[in-house]
Amino acid sequence: IQLKNLPCSTSDLNTTSMIYTGHTGFEIGVLNYTMKEVYLYNMKGKLTATISLPSSAITMQAFHFAFANDRVWLYDHGVRTWYGYRLF
Repeated sequence: IQLKNLPCSTSDLNTTSMIYTGHTGFEIGVLNYTMKEVYLYNMKGKLTATISLPSSAITMQAFHFAFANDRVWLYDHGVRTWYGYRLF
């Protein structure tokens, strides 16, 4: 699936992780680690939502990004802790 209308440069995206939410119309998610935003796409590759994470969120260029239980999970390896942020 080609993601259309990406609102940032691909160099701003987490390079190794993307998520599948299972929510109709918002199935695919990618993390803009520089702006601390999650972009949600439908299965046709159309951007359907932009979710801003708190400024305190720890985001990384690679790995440390997951989805479960309607939350985005970000891993802070400095304190070895996962932090969850509700998407839905």
